[in-house]
Parts: sequence; structure tokens; C-alpha cells
Amino acid sequence: MKKLLFLAVIVSLVSCSDFWWASSDVTPYLSLQVQNYNSEFSIVKISLINNEFEDLNIVSGGFQVFELTNLVEGDLSWSSISTLTDINILVDIDCITQGAITLSTQLDFSSGTAIISINDSNYDADVIMNCEDAAIYQ
Repeated sequence: MKKLLFLAVIVSLVSCSDFWWASSDVTPYLSLQVQNYNSEFSIVKISLINNEFEDLNIVSGGFQVFELTNLVEGDLSWSSISTLTDINILVDIDCITQGAITLSTQLDFSSGTAIISINDSNYDADVIMNCEDAAIYQ
């Protein structure tokens, strides 16, 4: 009886584990990594289609990874993920005295992930950054 109970427990654990399910059964999510490379201003908001992340404070040298759980465009099945190119992203940077500015670019999520970096395009350690110098790099 104990052997039968043990066997039933093992079968139920294996059948409920991720090991049992095929990759086609798993819902894929897109991943976005945002890095504030050397901008003196904090990244305060990230917006994509159906995904918005507010009240952020990604300071110089910091980064954050976002899992885009809402559909960005169409069906996120593995067969259609390669069509996720030219996805518009908006990045708000707090320029303190000038208020927030918004930078934008197009991202390619066909690999399932995208990485952007906010940089001071005219970086000089001896000069205070201007808001106009903030730029997005991929």
C-alpha cells in the first residue's frame, strides 16, 4: 500500500511540473533591460504598447529588467514572436529643473528580449549634464 501511495505521489509531481509541459504550452513573455549608463538624470517611466512602468528611479549606473506580461503586439506565441520588430518605447527622464522629458526609439523584440541604455551623449566628467544630451542607445 505504501509503495502504491509513493508511486501516486511521484506520478502527480512529474505530471504537474514544468518538465512535463512542452515549450509550446508555456506563455512567452518579452523582456526589456533598461540601463542608465552615465546620465545624471533618473529614468522615471517606461512605456510600451500595453505596458507602462511608472514611479521608477533608475539612477546613473543602475539598471532594471522588466517582464512585459501584457501583449505588445498581436499573439505572443513562439511562431509569431519573430515579427516583434519596430516596437515603439518611450522613456521619461527627470531633468529636475526642466521637468521630465521623453525619449523614444524603436526596439526589436524578435529574440524575446531588448536592451537599451540611456547615456549622456556629450559626457564630460567636469561638466554638468544638459537634458538635451540624454540619448537612447541599443
